[in-house]
Amino acid sequence: LTTSQSQTYKINESVAPNVTNRTPANNTFIRNTFNVTFNVSDNQDTNIGCNITVNTTNFGNTSYVNKTETSVNTTINTDGRYGWYISCGDNYANSFTSGNRSITIDRTFPNLTMTYPTNASALPSTPVNITFNWTTNDTNTNTCWYSLNGAANVSVSCNQSYVNITAVQGFQNNVSFYSNDSAANQNNGTVVFTMNIAPGNVSFTSPSNGSAVLYDNLTFLWST
Repeated sequence: LTTSQSQTYKINESVAPNVTNRTPANNTFIRNTFNVTFNVSDNQDTNIGCNITVNTTNFGNTSYVNKTETSVNTTINTDGRYGWYISCGDNYANSFTSGNRSITIDRTFPNLTMTYPTNASALPSTPVNITFNWTTNDTNTNTCWYSLNGAANVSVSCNQSYVNITAVQGFQNNVSFYSNDSAANQNNGTVVFTMNIAPGNVSFTSPSNGSAVLYDNLTFLWST
């Protein structure tokens, strides 16, 4: 008599999944649409369930392939500061939750006003060194620069509000100014103005100063 017996063994697997190569980095500024990238790994499961949480909103609640970099497109349409993290779990009830990272959503373009010279203005011939004035403001102002007559960009402090430039006499000059915030929202504008040419000296040769003439039709002669 032969007796056949079967036994069932349950694997007691206690190693939690791990998440690496997470982006975006902490304290990143973003317009509104961005990719959350990560690599989840587990020593047993082929597919691991993960969830991306931004504040209280969940994205990408699905299964991801073990040891494969993954990208999840995410959109937030309200400006502000948000915290995000990833939580993953395997089939053995082991779970992993990443640390919280902060991102700032900024969809607002900087305000920019160029106050002097005004557009289409004609300026006196002197001085050729004039002061270009602007105002710009943004919650997350980052960099500002300008270009005079298509020359190389010159970086300036956004809060500086003015810079001395050397205009060209007798020609149209143009100054293009750019204001950029930390989320790469950019505002720019261009002012076109003319520097007049200084008039030459005028010398009257005829009639001479203080002279008396007897003619009804008088011819003036001068040189410049």
